[in-house]
Amino acid sequence: MSAAFKEWAVVCEALGDGCQCVILRKGGISEGRAGFAFEHGEFFLFPTWFHEQIAKTTVPEGTLPPEELAGEIEIRFAAALEWTKLVTDAARLDSLREFHILDESVVGERFHYFQQTTTRQIP
Repeated sequence: MSAAFKEWAVVCEALGDGCQCVILRKGGISEGRAGFAFEHGEFFLFPTWFHEQIAKTTVPEGTLPPEELAGEIEIRFAAALEWTKLVTDAARLDSLREFHILDESVVGERFHYFQQTTTRQIP
């Protein structure tokens, strides 16, 4: 395995600990208008840090993010892709709530970002 998937450190921990089993992505500048797509069936979880990530999740108050090591990146988890699904109906997002730790506002932001940046029709 040589690929890594960059995600918030707290989400990497939740995936590794089994508290989360889906990854919700919006796409980004590098993915272009088509949005995000997985290129690999297996990948390492590459943790990223920023000070607001705990507040943007549903983890219990007082939870601390994994420690960021100075000058090092610790890769603790790997994942295997089981399936992907493009969600085009915001009403379906509620059915995913029990499978991730992201705050509802973050899920909405990611969904609306994709809706605003794509012009293609999706079946």
